[in-house]
Amino acid sequence: MIEIWTDVDGIHTTDPRKVSNTKSITQMSFEVAEELSFFGAKVLHPLTIQPARSSNIPVRVLNSRNPENPGTLILDAGTVSEKGIKSVTCKENITLLNIVSDRSLSTHDFLNSVFRIFNKYRVLIDLISISESGMAVAIENFTDMEGISEELDHFACVNIYTDKSQVSVVGEELRETKGIMKKIFSCMDNFSVDMISAGGSDINVSFVVSRDDLSRVMQTLHDELF
Repeated sequence: MIEIWTDVDGIHTTDPRKVSNTKSITQMSFEVAEELSFFGAKVLHPLTIQPARSSNIPVRVLNSRNPENPGTLILDAGTVSEKGIKSVTCKENITLLNIVSDRSLSTHDFLNSVFRIFNKYRVLIDLISISESGMAVAIENFTDMEGISEELDHFACVNIYTDKSQVSVVGEELRETKGIMKKIFSCMDNFSVDMISAGGSDINVSFVVSRDDLSRVMQTLHDELF
């Protein structure tokens, strides 16, 4: 077993610095731990889990200030006994691009051209939602928005929305959990959701909200789910 000693009682249901009444997670899979670290959780770096996962070595995250606490055990997904939602995490600084085709290109050429430009500018996409005529893309910390927008303008209408944040609900077997979308979004009546991304994996549902609403969204969602 690999032990990682931190200053919190394992991995929590969300960041205790941003949300009250968080709880320590007893156990989770390697996949969920990696997803949480990618989507903003600070306890682990994504690359710290991959070697343990490759060799199927359990990882336990412990608190050096409270060594008697069992912390969080990270295991192979097949041995995790507690499924379902594990945590809510976020990325605060997100820019949202709505890219709508002007119909000068076929759907195939439109998508190919968009991704060619993204590749040229080394754009790391956090979330994406695609329809027949366009797409919504969430990007973190990208600087040359003017350059990429000018190139996209040749074949698409581009709207750029700044001051957005991404919220991700992460857990095991979410796709197989009935009523999961209703549970997540039933408490969001007082907030505008700019984009939803789900189904790309079995372990996360993500959406984009106004950065001004992020603190209240996180607290409201955590209260509902945990």
